[in-house]
Amino acid sequence: RAHLSRHIALIDDATTKKFVQEIAEPVSNLEGDKIPVSLFLQNAMLGGNMITGTSKFEKRRPNSSGLVPKWNATSCTQCNQCVAVCPHAVIRPFIVKRDEAEGAPHPDLFITAKALGSELAGKRYTLQISPLDCTGCNACVEACPESPKALKMQDVEEVLAGGGDENWDYAVSLPERGDLVDKYSLKGSQFQTPLMEFSGACSGCGETPYFKMLTQLFGERMIIANATGCSTIWGGSFPSNPYTVSKKSGRGPAWANSLFEDNAEYGFGMFSSMKHRRERLITNVRNYVRKMGIDSKLGDISELVSLLDEWLEVRNEKSDRCTLLFDRMKPLFQSLLSSKVCENKALLACIWADRDLFPKLSQWIVGGDGWAYDIGYGGLDHVEAFQSNDVNVLVVDTEMYSNTGGQSSKATPIGASVLFSKGGKSQKKKNIGQIFMTYEHCYVASVCLSNQSQLVQALVEADHYDGPSFVVAYAPCIQQQVRPEGLNDMFDECRFAVDSGYWPLYRYNPELVKVGKNPFILDSKRLRRDVTSFL
Repeated sequence: RAHLSRHIALIDDATTKKFVQEIAEPVSNLEGDKIPVSLFLQNAMLGGNMITGTSKFEKRRPNSSGLVPKWNATSCTQCNQCVAVCPHAVIRPFIVKRDEAEGAPHPDLFITAKALGSELAGKRYTLQISPLDCTGCNACVEACPESPKALKMQDVEEVLAGGGDENWDYAVSLPERGDLVDKYSLKGSQFQTPLMEFSGACSGCGETPYFKMLTQLFGERMIIANATGCSTIWGGSFPSNPYTVSKKSGRGPAWANSLFEDNAEYGFGMFSSMKHRRERLITNVRNYVRKMGIDSKLGDISELVSLLDEWLEVRNEKSDRCTLLFDRMKPLFQSLLSSKVCENKALLACIWADRDLFPKLSQWIVGGDGWAYDIGYGGLDHVEAFQSNDVNVLVVDTEMYSNTGGQSSKATPIGASVLFSKGGKSQKKKNIGQIFMTYEHCYVASVCLSNQSQLVQALVEADHYDGPSFVVAYAPCIQQQVRPEGLNDMFDECRFAVDSGYWPLYRYNPELVKVGKNPFILDSKRLRRDVTSFL
């Protein structure tokens, strides 16, 4: 029964505890038909709302391997590649102070090393693993580039006996310090707390690391339209939710799923509505600033007008700057709107009603190859065809319909033996990246976990590009029958695909044309392995 592995004792939030006890537990025990409608209303679920971050209370003990990684600080160069590849966000780096390390529940096992980098002078670096959430997939060990490796697998019971779970809980309670580093670098991105964690995806899943990284880069200003498929099963299976919010700001991704076939249209609708609402917000802010005057001497009004004017200057900057400006405006809005005497209060109230549009939101339309290559391709093509559609698309390509048992899709390579093509697929794989490059106004990238720096660069460039973007990511799946160790070899499979030339890495950036450069950049380097062996 599910409650045996659901750690209600860990929940310190009354709202979440009420949801887990009254909704999640009965549903997990197949007793959801006994829940009265009143309890759904009392748990604020009207309209399909879900409490965030509940997957962290579902523990994976025992995982199928009985093993979790152990960190060797002396071999580690703090590259954070192992962190980036982790499918379930259970291995994380922390920037800590020496006294914080000494204050750990089990300081002898809370190993730290001098943090590398001038921006982290005087700080310590530690790599902590959640033994109760780890699925034992071995991906982090495979991803470690060091020799000898800085990670090896060990018995999970030994870790738990030594208090490894208590050290993990202590580490995640410490202050977040991701703002000390450049989050748009590979190393820096992994110091950002992932806002998609502990999902119920397969051990070694090749999809989840991409979504996790998206939330680390853009999560606090991110809107997600998710096509039905594996990514909605591990990403939104009721009653568990792996998407969460920052404990510092309370912000996180807004996620929703419509159907399989209309996801591009669904995401475009989100973008279009936000675009029109934001234009209304900009107009109202301009009118308010003009009426009140930049040189107003009226205390809170003067400060608010100054911040609003600054926001108008940077409103289209694709970064966290707009969000930070709003954080400074928020108490001023609340003070003025609660005041009995407030000039232009009605206009100020209209601005406040659209306050969710002060951040420069990043619209992502995501899903698998069954959606993008096949059933939803018509809508996707329509969205990408117009240069004014400033949306981002991420496709995790497992080369088959993974969620429904491994059927052939247009992403399946020629000769592959899968359901509906047991004799070997007779049609070549659809080159969807090449198709969208023919529009010449789309940002297009082909990425893979084996080159994480290129992955980060592509995602950041896609977000910053003013127009439609399309990123296709190679994602090994258990349905591919990866050998010899299944998804325990997920990262090696990624590396093999790139090193053999089967999965080329490239970026097509139309912005380069404006400066007289070739927009196509081939990021794949010299081939190191035989593609026939990969196939």
